[in-house]
Amino acid sequence: MSARRAIQFTTKRRRAAVFGSTIVAILSVPMIMSGFGAPNPNNGALGFTGAPGQGTCASCHGTLTTPSMVTVTGVPASYTAGAAVSMTVSIPSTGGFELTVLTQSGNAAAGTLAAGTGDAAYTVGALQYVASTTETTSWTFSWTPPAATAGTVVLYVTGGTHNVNYSNSYVIPAASTGPPSMPTLNLSSTGLTFTATVGGTAPSQTVMVTTSDGSAQAFSASPGASSWLMASPATGTTPATETISINTTGLVAGTYNGAVTFTSSATSPTSVMLPVTLTVTSTTPPPTTGATFSFVVVDRQSGGSDWLLLYGSGSVSSSNTVTGSGSFTRFRGGSGESEDGGSTAGATIFASGTWKATSVTSSTSGTLVLQVQLTTTTPSSSTLSTGTLTISSAGTGSATLAINGGDTFNAVGIGTASITSGTSGGGGGGGGDDDHPGTGNGGHDN
Repeated sequence: MSARRAIQFTTKRRRAAVFGSTIVAILSVPMIMSGFGAPNPNNGALGFTGAPGQGTCASCHGTLTTPSMVTVTGVPASYTAGAAVSMTVSIPSTGGFELTVLTQSGNAAAGTLAAGTGDAAYTVGALQYVASTTETTSWTFSWTPPAATAGTVVLYVTGGTHNVNYSNSYVIPAASTGPPSMPTLNLSSTGLTFTATVGGTAPSQTVMVTTSDGSAQAFSASPGASSWLMASPATGTTPATETISINTTGLVAGTYNGAVTFTSSATSPTSVMLPVTLTVTSTTPPPTTGATFSFVVVDRQSGGSDWLLLYGSGSVSSSNTVTGSGSFTRFRGGSGESEDGGSTAGATIFASGTWKATSVTSSTSGTLVLQVQLTTTTPSSSTLSTGTLTISSAGTGSATLAINGGDTFNAVGIGTASITSGTSGGGGGGGGDDDHPGTGNGGHDN
């Protein structure tokens, strides 16, 4: 679908009608959601169970979230060779999963996995996996344990949705060896919270790392993919003091979630996560004369092929209190046109939702930056997230939406936006004629 034919403007009187009809056309398309799908063992889609040397589903499907909410019920306290066990994988919302069972010593394949409901078994190299073939919230499978000589085994599982993912593991000793004798890895805190201003700092915090039996065990600490989160030392021996610190460089106002993972091969389970939350606030002075704003635009996904129909309005008081809301529709594809503007025939809608302004990050002449809360509705779920909405009245005006930890949708010159400060105005201009729609400036990645 041509971006400039998605919505065309004729006269100021006709713009509202054009966008209204476009919204109705988009929302009439049957909604689908991209998801996990069935993995292909021939293209490297397996091997993301969180086992040693493997990644997780978060490498393709969003951020790894803690605490883990992918669970396996029916895991035996110990196993007997050849006695098949039925188990169930569950996640809180519709998505997929991937699972394997390995020996704790050597990480070799342990036993045999067989498919159950909504999944399939795969063999890649020397390892075997069970993975979802149907997007839902629970799946069954069976596991036939190896001989007791294999020793203690570990079940590794990852799962989640397109944007939220989890990882978990279960230690299963052989019945003949009795209950596990390894200690647990203990942390003195269940989670840390930091608060800082944009570009500012926050005091570091410490966590004690110990074992349940007081033994000295080697461990490692990793902040994962959270570039703003640091843990020192990276390796140590229990008991030890771990220092957790943050770096706000490049971060805009908002809330950031991460975790430090502590791992020891001599404990059971082998890893424990420390959730960390960082809240970054703005230091920009509030506007002194108040402002009103409104916009209706089509944006393009940064580095992607999706489009976003985005509109709304609101105001900012002289005391920096913001009120504002609107809607958005995310779509891809489509063709055709009509006399009054674009048509979305053949377009695919991935999601739609609403936004609500929560605070003002900055307010300068012709530009207003807001923090917003997003409610996104897909065919199977509804999720909450936060983002940055940048509204500009330059030229025909523009509005750019950057979702915290997610996609950014930049202005492409389709639509109008205006900001009026006090009584002096700061309008957004017109939208152009049928052959020359207005232009707008772009936004920034969060």
